[in-house]
Amino acid sequence: MTTSNIHLLVLGAGYDQVCAIKKAAKKGYQVTAVDKNPDAVGKNAATNFHLISNRDIDAIDNLIKNYASKDNPINGIFLMGADIPNIAAELCQRNGLPSISIESANIAQNKILMKKTFATSSIPIPTFHVISNQDELKAFLKKYKKIVIKPSDCSGSRGVSLLSLTTPENVLKSSFKEAYENSNEKKVLLEEFIEGPQLSSESIILNEKAITYGYADRNYELMEKYAPNIVENGGIQPSTKLFHHFNK
Repeated sequence: MTTSNIHLLVLGAGYDQVCAIKKAAKKGYQVTAVDKNPDAVGKNAATNFHLISNRDIDAIDNLIKNYASKDNPINGIFLMGADIPNIAAELCQRNGLPSISIESANIAQNKILMKKTFATSSIPIPTFHVISNQDELKAFLKKYKKIVIKPSDCSGSRGVSLLSLTTPENVLKSSFKEAYENSNEKKVLLEEFIEGPQLSSESIILNEKAITYGYADRNYELMEKYAPNIVENGGIQPSTKLFHHFNK
């Protein structure tokens, strides 16, 4: 298959996806993008744009099948800056496209499944607990002194708060409510807070081998200003914490 015959579907056409859309188009790919925003910044960079939410799985599935019926099949689905691997995997399975398994995608998207998988695989993680009411929140906080509360299946720091023994009662209540309302499955996750720098990494899995090519320091210097909300304000790449490691 030549690059001119590759038809790529990008789930999203916002600021997080526009770079990928432009890069794919520059390679000669036909790029179809979907986004619920009629003014998405990547709209005009794509070959084809459709006003569809990247979470509307049935509408996207119909779109893929429509292109196939016109002898212009989509060959692959690409995600960037959209935490919906479960949707991409489901669409790929429905249409015979290459993808990670739906099980792996669900684990990557759902924080509870992810942490349970880490725990059973002996991967170190903070102590965590799934709660259903504020009394459970108070009990966990009393035991661990400083904790993070978050929705089980949301991204972008929505509904995520840092709580301590000095957090006022009304803030505990509002933090639980915010985490609950931002969860699609209406589940709230608590984690013991561990002090220290936070790093992120980017990896590619090729032929069942993981290649980690990027490390970054995450910046949370405005934590006090926006407390109890946890807001990241940028990062440094490559990581300064791993500088000496990379120079060896």
